Amino acid sequence: MEWIDEEILKEKQEFYFKVFSLPFFYTLIFILVNLFFVFVVFKYSLIEFKKWSLYAEKNRTLKIKIPAPRGLIYDRNNKIIADNIPSFDLVANLLALSNEDLEYINKIITENNLNYEIIDNTLYVKNLKKEAAFQLMIKYSNSLDVRVTNSFIRRHKFDESLGNLIGYVGFPDETEIEDFKVEPQDFVGKTGIEKKYQNYLKGKDGSLEIEKDVKSDIIKIIKKTAPTSGYNLKLTIDADFQKKAYEIMDKYMKERGYKKGGAIMMNPHTGEILALISYPSFESNAFIENDKEKIKEILSNPSHPLFNRIVSGLYAPGSVIKPILAAGALEEKIISPDKKIYASGSIKIPNPYVPNTYSIFRDWKVHGWTDMRKAIANSVNIYFYTIGGGYGDQIGLG
Repeated sequence: MEWIDEEILKEKQEFYFKVFSLPFFYTLIFILVNLFFVFVVFKYSLIEFKKWSLYAEKNRTLKIKIPAPRGLIYDRNNKIIADNIPSFDLVANLLALSNEDLEYINKIITENNLNYEIIDNTLYVKNLKKEAAFQLMIKYSNSLDVRVTNSFIRRHKFDESLGNLIGYVGFPDETEIEDFKVEPQDFVGKTGIEKKYQNYLKGKDGSLEIEKDVKSDIIKIIKKTAPTSGYNLKLTIDADFQKKAYEIMDKYMKERGYKKGGAIMMNPHTGEILALISYPSFESNAFIENDKEKIKEILSNPSHPLFNRIVSGLYAPGSVIKPILAAGALEEKIISPDKKIYASGSIKIPNPYVPNTYSIFRDWKVHGWTDMRKAIANSVNIYFYTIGGGYGDQIGLG
């Protein structure tokens, strides 16, 4: 009987173990899973709440830039040289577009010969024509993946006569992005006045903050900040005078077969520059309008129209040095302004190292007896050779 009781007891113990061990295992798993969910909820709702709130807010809202118009450029008579005309820009999220959409937009860019830039899978197109802009507005009326925004296009009003001086605008390179603190899709001054005064002309962009849904459709406008135009710039240049001077120079250069040159006209009483011409010049609007034929012609021209010879060229001073020599001679009292020197058309200087050999320096004509006033007025080379280095009985500066 005792043996039977022990057997029965053993069977009961085995039964209890089998029955009650499985629920305990499931209970443990249940507790661990719940602890994990509690941890996740705690982490995202408390520890990382601020981080994920910002992500959610970013996905819910979008800030769109409103471009600021560049400052106007005037000549000395308040005539506008460079201004802005209303235009449209296109911004498209390439990752969100179908092949059909991409082909449609590419067709518009190609047919209208538009300037564009692709940055981080976002397409930026400048200067959309009104018809193309309206087509896109209708097709993607409430989409944020394809946006048509109001903008401005730069316009230069004096063709090539002022092209080299004023310069042109275009997409910035990496150096210009850093120097001018602009975004890659912005237009900046690339050469000339437009580049020199970029930070003065560029203005401050505005913004439009909107609320969107999960499909990137617009729900409402949250906040709008208006842009501030750039500062206007007034030059000492007389635009009409510059244009006429360029036309005269262009005719002169072509008649004589010259390819390169420059001219600068200054008010001697104030030092103001009235005209500054580097020849040949170029038409600035070709770059803004993306006229590929004109741009190719400009870039392939062996005379380098983009190079401003007046500002950046290195040349011998020529006859402009003569008044400085005259002032130095008077300062050192080596000659009276009334003393006359005979300008025979050339001067022969013996070589100090090689006997019976001479260096001959020629004038542009025979001037005869010449005092300082006549020498300056007629640009007499022999006179200034003489007072510069000394010759015969005349002491020189050098």
